[in-house]
Amino acid sequence: MALFKTTKNVFFQDLDITVLESDVVELDDATANDLINKLADVFPGEIVLIEVTEAGEQKPKRSRKKKVETETTETEEVEA
Repeated sequence: MALFKTTKNVFFQDLDITVLESDVVELDDATANDLINKLADVFPGEIVLIEVTEAGEQKPKRSRKKKVETETTETEEVEA
């Protein structure tokens, strides 16, 4: 059994399971391969089921930018 993350809202009629976008579902390999082939016909050029590794997915790190403090000088105040 492997874990798969979905990129679309999907209802698996054969399994009677509804999976929302970004949810994770556990499927056996044969069922997963069958569903991937069926979904490839419905969503050509898109990957709907992505296998999740044991380590999990790494979220992109946010960049931390320091807020720049702007100091106004006397000349800027006069010009404004």
